Amino acid sequence: MRVMMTLVDDPPRSWAEDTEKLNRAMGPGRLWWVYVMIGAGLIMTGAGAATAAFSSYGIADENAAQVCLVRNGTSLSSGSVDPRLFHACLSDYGHLNAIVVLLGAACLPVVAWLLMIAGGLVVRHRFRPSAIEGVDASAVRLLSSRFAQLCDQLDLTGSRRPILVVVPPETGIEQAFTTCVPGARPRVVVPVAYRYSPRDAFDAVVIHELAHVKAKDVLWASAVWWAGWLPVPALVAAILPLLSSWAVMWDLYGISLLFAVVAAVMTLALRAALLRRRELTADRYVIDASGGERALTAMLQPGGEVPAERAPSVAGRVRRIFATHPSAAARLRAGEKPIQEWDGGFVFSAAAGLVAMLTYHWAADLLDNLLGWTESYPRLSANVAIAVAALLWSTVVIPSWTRRASSGNRSWTGSWAGATAGLVAGYCLWAPGANPVVANYYGAHLLPLIACLAAVGLAVAVFTASVATCLAATPGDRRRGMAGAVVAVTVTLGTFWNHVVWLVGAHQTWGDGAAVRNYIGGMAEDKAWQHSPALVLAGLLLVVLRSGKPAIESKILVVVLATGAIGGGAAALSWLLRAQAGMSADMRYLLSYQRWWICAIVGLVATVIVLLASRRQAKSVLATVPLAILGGLVATAVSGVVQFLLVGAEGRGTESGLIEQTLQIPGSLLLLALIATVPVIAATVLVASSRETRRGTVFWALNAATASVLLVAALWSGALSAVTVAVADGDRALSRPDVVKADRSSILPAPGEHGRALGEAAATAALEGVPELLPAGAQIVVPESSGEAADEPPMTPSACYEAAKKLAATEESMGRSAQVDQAYQVKIPSPELVTAIVSVRLTSYLAPASDLSRYDEENRECARFSQTQPDGASTDAACDLDRTPVVAYESYRKNCSATTHREPVQNVINKTFYALAGHNLVEVSVIYGYTGDVPPQDFLSQVEKIQTDVMTGVLMAL
Repeated sequence: MRVMMTLVDDPPRSWAEDTEKLNRAMGPGRLWWVYVMIGAGLIMTGAGAATAAFSSYGIADENAAQVCLVRNGTSLSSGSVDPRLFHACLSDYGHLNAIVVLLGAACLPVVAWLLMIAGGLVVRHRFRPSAIEGVDASAVRLLSSRFAQLCDQLDLTGSRRPILVVVPPETGIEQAFTTCVPGARPRVVVPVAYRYSPRDAFDAVVIHELAHVKAKDVLWASAVWWAGWLPVPALVAAILPLLSSWAVMWDLYGISLLFAVVAAVMTLALRAALLRRRELTADRYVIDASGGERALTAMLQPGGEVPAERAPSVAGRVRRIFATHPSAAARLRAGEKPIQEWDGGFVFSAAAGLVAMLTYHWAADLLDNLLGWTESYPRLSANVAIAVAALLWSTVVIPSWTRRASSGNRSWTGSWAGATAGLVAGYCLWAPGANPVVANYYGAHLLPLIACLAAVGLAVAVFTASVATCLAATPGDRRRGMAGAVVAVTVTLGTFWNHVVWLVGAHQTWGDGAAVRNYIGGMAEDKAWQHSPALVLAGLLLVVLRSGKPAIESKILVVVLATGAIGGGAAALSWLLRAQAGMSADMRYLLSYQRWWICAIVGLVATVIVLLASRRQAKSVLATVPLAILGGLVATAVSGVVQFLLVGAEGRGTESGLIEQTLQIPGSLLLLALIATVPVIAATVLVASSRETRRGTVFWALNAATASVLLVAALWSGALSAVTVAVADGDRALSRPDVVKADRSSILPAPGEHGRALGEAAATAALEGVPELLPAGAQIVVPESSGEAADEPPMTPSACYEAAKKLAATEESMGRSAQVDQAYQVKIPSPELVTAIVSVRLTSYLAPASDLSRYDEENRECARFSQTQPDGASTDAACDLDRTPVVAYESYRKNCSATTHREPVQNVINKTFYALAGHNLVEVSVIYGYTGDVPPQDFLSQVEKIQTDVMTGVLMAL
């Protein structure tokens, strides 16, 4: 935004002459998308740095969350954590993390804004009136008068008019430039030497700078500058406590630091490249406004010569990457051809995808921490986040790609590649300082995930380009068409990106094709996306019908209605001919989903046929894609309605909700099939494009009918079962481990003589088999006395202490026929040997105990308590109850932990299993301690197994 000035000896006479008016030229467009992407990028960077600071500064008690998981038998190293338990243990931790992340996300944009203001104020202070005294007053008046004339002709009046600052040679300023403080009027700084140059040169430099003012280039250039310089300092400040230990810092945040450096370099390089193009755009505006290249030539070569371009050295090439101005020779060629902006190209599309998916991760983590586990809708956070990311992407990309299509640029390869790469990279990577969630979760399945996401990204990119081409090719209500395009693309991207992520997760969990097919069949049942087909259809209607009078040929209507009728009839026959009263749930599942797939298949056929039949009607095949997909969705809906009516006429298969499923499920299957078959459809169109297509309605209708019948027959015969629905899928859906849980209560017989009162001898005999249930090498130890609660340090709150005393008094008042205690020391590998104490108590009461309610008050009051140890260290204790039925008696587990805050922090876990069998109460406790790293999942599983085995063994021995 600077223009070089070279002095000439004599002031030309033209300054004293009247000047012609400027042409009304279209001003350079504002790069509003830069503000959106930079704002989102700064939010992501701030959130990532805040996440790192939250951990490195120890803002929350991470140990408390980990101990909560451990005492409930779960380690983060297990790779599979019950989400309910996870959110229960990390609730406070997550809420505090969300607050810190929100502060970081808000802080960095504010810092960038303040730096922009400070930078503008520094430049303004440099050229304050007292610093530029001595400028020839007559020269200032002359330049100011001409400047005002140019502003008036370019409609820059009132508060929109910038302020001219004329500076003397003593300032060392040889180039004109524009500076601005956000919220204030820009200032155009011009050397006084322009008074002694040709007026055309002054006009050109002013028009050039005013072009930047009209486009507000100064603000985004300043914003991007600080967005490039802030990521590394922000992350370094966030991990400052770890810098004293380079090994730890590098292990935790080494890759994030590399990401931050790469992001900073790329941001500054892209800023420079975009500025070079904006300089050429401003030069082109000079040519258009002044009516020729005379003014531009006067500005760039006042001496009549342009320095010859030389082959740059290596250092020169590096400098050129970060240069904000093109060479004079390149600028003189600004009028030869349209300026190729990055608006819509590979870099733009990749950056948009990257920012959108990083936004997804930020929003998902934030909502997850704020909302916690939502029992009625576990996917709420992820679905809202992907909807936000998809809306951001489509809002930025669709207008840009529409301008690209309007300019006559038919090359979409770079745009598609950039969109696909950006979306996939943004999803699989993470903001510097944030957690690498995707890489950690998917592990060996990361490459299949990338391949599937790339397929979705490419399909969505092609769909978006087709919608943009359609908007550019047809006249009509631009706002309505743009709104419809944003709805259709947002819903498509959000729906199927989400489904593919879960689909790969289903395959990772269950590892077979049936699980994948089950997920595909049930994806329309997701509350967030069940209306996706209807929303896509509505959006495409706004795009296709925005002109009010669309030229839809009759053959297209015939193809759509014919395929819909054929599909509806075939789906109805599939059900009516094979459905029988009393058929198995597996067969009902198969026939139901074959109906939906038949409706989807005829929709796929209709889409392809409409695309082939109408491609000569438009200038570009892409422009016909929205109409083709719209035709496919309509054909699918028609087939669904037809089969519902036919089946309903027979009085079968009309259960509640079926009509809604008829419209939702086939539409979702159709859109998924279109995404999966993009390469096949593209190849078909390319082959057909070389042949004559001027065929009539009958030809296309027969082709549609033939293709539909063949594909339906293939589905019936099982040839398509690998990708649609198979015979055993219904049974497989009911036998998944997430549907059927093992009933462990069957390991014991029903209560009977087990509940009789025991004497001391019988009680002792019941515990004789305990050593055989423990790991080899278990050693008996003297059990701790149960009557020393009064010698323990005082508890806070005191209600816990009172409840414990009350329970002890209740126990004393209950008559006992026997009480036997045993304790054993066992060694459990983890991966080192960890010593645990296994204690068993069998109490037999004279009268049968009705239930375990006497423990309720203590469990309630002592869920959280603290104590102060004799050495002054504080101990925080917490207990959770697990009432999952494990044995055929009233029972529950009480999982407690006690963390003593001394160096090193000591954690003690006490897991007690209570079971009441008539007169007899069995208590099995496992106590162990650890410092530092949490025990692995294998160790925790062994602890639970030992406890369960001992409990069941004692109950069996009663």
